[in-house]
Amino acid sequence: MADVGFRVMNFGQPPPQIFGPPPPGQQQAQQVGEKIGVVGGFVYDVIGIGLSVAVIIGAGSMRSVEGYGMAMAAAIFSAIPIPCGGCCCFSPPFGIWALVVLLEPDVKAAFAVAVSGDYGRND
Repeated sequence: MADVGFRVMNFGQPPPQIFGPPPPGQQQAQQVGEKIGVVGGFVYDVIGIGLSVAVIIGAGSMRSVEGYGMAMAAAIFSAIPIPCGGCCCFSPPFGIWALVVLLEPDVKAAFAVAVSGDYGRND
């Protein structure tokens, strides 16, 4: 466990071998751990990219005032600080702001009008 903290503090470099080379079983366990870390990192990145795409699509829904559910999902995803793209400290304020705006009654009404297609015309 101390190895993980050491790797984080030293940017992924393995800890120095103070007491000589590790026993064969430990070396094999370390290799398996590295493989699990690579796969886990890949999965984490794929999830982050998926959430980023969902936020972009939801932002388009907000801009065009259609798809209230997608707009809300994008606002919620933005409000959660997920450190995957380097913007985890910038997106939560905008996500919270989007949630506050999307929960206003006049904004909900605007989305409802866009869905129904009734723009106040007396045909």
